Amino acid sequence: MDQRFPEAEELTNIDGFFPLRLYLGGQGTLRGYPYFTLNGSKLFFQRVNYTFPILANIGKQFLNLHLTRLYGSAFFEFGATWNFDDFAFNKFNDRWLYDAGFELRLALFSYYRIPSSAYFQIAWPLRGIENSVQTGDARIYFGFILGGLF
Repeated sequence: MDQRFPEAEELTNIDGFFPLRLYLGGQGTLRGYPYFTLNGSKLFFQRVNYTFPILANIGKQFLNLHLTRLYGSAFFEFGATWNFDDFAFNKFNDRWLYDAGFELRLALFSYYRIPSSAYFQIAWPLRGIENSVQTGDARIYFGFILGGLF
């Protein structure tokens, strides 16, 4: 049995490493933590998000991009992973991670036809991880999406 994940034997009752792993951390889930911060065979993740318009009608053009709207968003995320069968809250004391942050998203069109968006996100972990992530360490993400506004 792989000693890195002792609770995998409780889950599968087989010898060896259980191959299905679910991960938390990074831009898609807990944005305040690095990718693959938590892993397990079961996962709980929740995001509370409030989006509001900053500029409803920009109407400007930059090169081939037609800028239409600017949105702001504030979010709070939390989640945990585990490997054990029975769900007991006392087993989760050290497995919950929380973060909070905000996002700016610019809705635009490329060549007046292709819906696109550009975004900037910043998130702060609200619970530190020993020898890894400290509370207050901001993580920044930015990108450009073709084919969808949100």
